[in-house]
Amino acid sequence: MEIATFFNSKGGDRKYNATHWANYFKPLFKSGVFNGDLQVVANGAMSVTVKAGYAWLIGYGYQNTEPLVIDLEVASGNLNRYDAIKIKLDLSARTITAYADKGGNAASPAKPANTRSDTVFEITIAEVYIAAGTTVITQSMITDTRMNNAKCGWVSGAVDQIDFSQIYAQFNKYFEEQKTRIAFDVEDFEEGIDQKQTAAGEYLQDYKDSVDDDKTAADAFLENFKQYLQNYTSQQQSEFEAWVETIKGILDDETAGKLLLYIQELQERADVMEKIAATNEVIQNMATSDDELIVTDDGERICARKIFSTL
Repeated sequence: MEIATFFNSKGGDRKYNATHWANYFKPLFKSGVFNGDLQVVANGAMSVTVKAGYAWLIGYGYQNTEPLVIDLEVASGNLNRYDAIKIKLDLSARTITAYADKGGNAASPAKPANTRSDTVFEITIAEVYIAAGTTVITQSMITDTRMNNAKCGWVSGAVDQIDFSQIYAQFNKYFEEQKTRIAFDVEDFEEGIDQKQTAAGEYLQDYKDSVDDDKTAADAFLENFKQYLQNYTSQQQSEFEAWVETIKGILDDETAGKLLLYIQELQERADVMEKIAATNEVIQNMATSDDELIVTDDGERICARKIFSTL
């Protein structure tokens, strides 16, 4: 059955009773006594005193406005017992009262238990040990049970009774699923990294091999070119010297001298070309636009140097 409270009545269609009111508050507060209230103390007689205060029993309120004396029955002459000082809700009688629940006499007596049924709900605020022959209750005989949740407890908000087991189980399931998924993602990522690293290593090795091959080919070409220049220079020089020998007898001294200077100039140029081929650099005297050499204050020539790059 679905129950909702509270609404204004229209023509008497909404009628409520004490049970509706109690059930409205029942889930909001735990049963027991309000903090520090209803303490049970000895009073120098065969009785105890319940101090003023409030109690809460499954949605029903109880208030004791002034100290309340509760008499205890006479002790057994040879057996012991426990009496429980209780706050009792009786729905049939429509009352909430404090009373002493007398326990059974025994050598090792049991403590009276709380009655909790459809019509009766009890909380025990103190237990009194009455040894055989007791005539006066002292404070040492009284055990305060107000803070014992099983027997009484303090009134407080019921929010701390929320059951988180379902939420906790759901979170654990979600966490395990996410942990598994993340583990798979990390494994796939690591495999991808390994594959890319392998591919990159192979590419770099191929590139290095290609560069090494190109360098070897370039070195071989340069060496062949140097050898070609040397061979060509030697061949041309030999042929030219042979030609000069053939014409020496028919040239006069002046012409022969000019020719010798020309030959020396050609030899110098050939030497320069050979040096360029061997060192990949050219050193040239610097001059003005009037072909005058540029020199330092000490008369040293100033030269320009050009280096040719190789493959």
